[in-house]
Amino acid sequence: MVAKDAVNKDPDEPTLKDLAPNPLRS
Repeated sequence: MVAKDAVNKDPDEPTLKDLAPNPLRS
C-alpha cells in the first residue's frame, strides 16, 4: 500500500500521506 502510494500519488486514495499533514495536498 505504501510502496504503491510512493509510485502512484493519488489524492483520492486514503493512504498514510492522507492521514498525515501534507503541504502538497493543500
